[in-house]
Amino acid sequence: MAKRYLPPPIHFPVLQAKHAETSTLRSSTLVPPTKYLSKSPSSSSTALQKAINKNGCHRALSSHAGQPQHAQRSTNIIQRSSLPTSGKEIVSYGANQSLTVHIVNSDWKKSKEKNKIDKMYPTGSSQLSVARSYAGERPRQILRWLSTAVFKIFPNSVEIQCYFDISSGKIYISSNVTSINKKISSCSSGLFKIIGEIHGSLSEEDAGRTSRHFRKLLIRGVYKEQTDIMDALKNGDIVVPLDDHSVDLHAERRIAAMLKEQGKVLDPQFLAGVKRPCMACFYALNLINSRPGPLWPSKPGSFGYDPEKLMKHAYENGVISYAALDRFNRTVVLDHDSDSESDKDD
Repeated sequence: MAKRYLPPPIHFPVLQAKHAETSTLRSSTLVPPTKYLSKSPSSSSTALQKAINKNGCHRALSSHAGQPQHAQRSTNIIQRSSLPTSGKEIVSYGANQSLTVHIVNSDWKKSKEKNKIDKMYPTGSSQLSVARSYAGERPRQILRWLSTAVFKIFPNSVEIQCYFDISSGKIYISSNVTSINKKISSCSSGLFKIIGEIHGSLSEEDAGRTSRHFRKLLIRGVYKEQTDIMDALKNGDIVVPLDDHSVDLHAERRIAAMLKEQGKVLDPQFLAGVKRPCMACFYALNLINSRPGPLWPSKPGSFGYDPEKLMKHAYENGVISYAALDRFNRTVVLDHDSDSESDKDD
């Protein structure tokens, strides 16, 4: 029986002027386009399977069973804002299961870029997050490396989020899919060893962000602020939410729900993932110092909220959406968070 998940109330009391574009905002994740729901195993899947078999998790990737449910399209899609102009506009991008809703500059159509997403987030825009240093966010830094590694092992996760709980010294890891979480849980005690073996089998398609994150996690010595997290990973002190929600609830909300059941409150300083938080997660988890991505108006993506009311509130309170500029391809992406500005600080 699916567990009943009660989202926060929809009055959004936390958002005021400090969430406007002029604020210094940082983030960690983005919920990916639905194309990731059917992403097939990479060319290194054979090596992945061997490593998992060797470490006693032989069913973890078996046939990639338990595919996520297809996101349901909202019956009330926002196509264009009817709100008074304030230099911003609510704009939709994509269609069907990959539909996203953004808040961008109202003059985006004037851009000379060819693709719509490039017009919405043009070079030089404050809403296009470029490579930056994570020197001031060491715990989140190592957690984003770990998220990338786990996502590589379980490509049908849709998203991976990792959280470090200081009180217990444990790492919480979650995907958007309950069946995938069960596989992660079955491998948790040997996860560090699996990551190490997968590192040697990465293919050319993994060059760049993925290989860099594996290398940082496994080879480079950790900073003092990351020691406890690395120890937890090596010791298998990992917790995975296994509640079966009625929808493919986003990973960070699964972690927050589990912490709440344990009488704890999620601390955003110790949360990081592959992608930046979507607009619904930004609200649900009160991630006031993050740079949210767009809203996914599907039932899983906006669970607990009315998409139009949520975006209307964001628009009226100066909340805007962000995308990342891929450091290597120099393209606007919605499938990962901001890159680092150097290998050293990645």
